[in-house]
Amino acid sequence: MDNLNVVDTDSNIQCVSCGNTIPVARCPHCGVLPVCITDAARQDARVVAIRADKLIGEDSCSFVDECLSAVDLVDELDRENIESPVEAVVHFIEAQDLKYEMGLNARAGNDDDPELKQWDEWSASRKSHLLKLAS
Repeated sequence: MDNLNVVDTDSNIQCVSCGNTIPVARCPHCGVLPVCITDAARQDARVVAIRADKLIGEDSCSFVDECLSAVDLVDELDRENIESPVEAVVHFIEAQDLKYEMGLNARAGNDDDPELKQWDEWSASRKSHLLKLAS
């Protein structure tokens, strides 16, 4: 059990969390992904670009930063056939935009709602940021 990332001849790997030998996927006993998969996801160029982005990346308090792991990001990008780091950032900026819009639609409706202020700030930042990404 010295190297938990060793894949055997049957494409099995030892779960980092519980030590169970499993196919290279989530452990069925504890739900944890093997280290080799999480490390590879963290090093994916698309994930690196997303995490470095000022609007949705680390310390941005976006749902992308707060709720999605590197593996979640890679799964979504692969499902959508997004290969470019810039396209990945734009995809998740649009997803964050949708989250803010949903919050805006659920607000009380007063002109001084915090959600409306948040939306205005986000909208201005998003537009200028997307223009920079496009150039």
